Amino acid sequence: MKSPAVTGKTRATIGLQVYEMKARNVVIGLIAASFLLAAGCSQTANGKVVVIEKTKTYHTAECRKIKMAKVVEMTKEEAKLDHDHPCPLCQPDKNIQ
Repeated sequence: MKSPAVTGKTRATIGLQVYEMKARNVVIGLIAASFLLAAGCSQTANGKVVVIEKTKTYHTAECRKIKMAKVVEMTKEEAKLDHDHPCPLCQPDKNIQ
């Protein structure tokens, strides 16, 4: 004779495993979406670059050198006319059209 308590625990365990699997898929989906969003939003719009005023260098928006610096956003052409230099780390001339 089957014990109803054992069957109930098994169903509850299976239900919990299914719930955990669905929750894990949701979390993975959210993480993937955030990475895609970050990748799409990382560059400034319309070929703009970020210029560090102190060093007179221009960078892409995701360059790690701009984290704590005082920066100004402008087009790449404006930065070149202002005699700013491209960052050797993020290479904005190659990465921004």
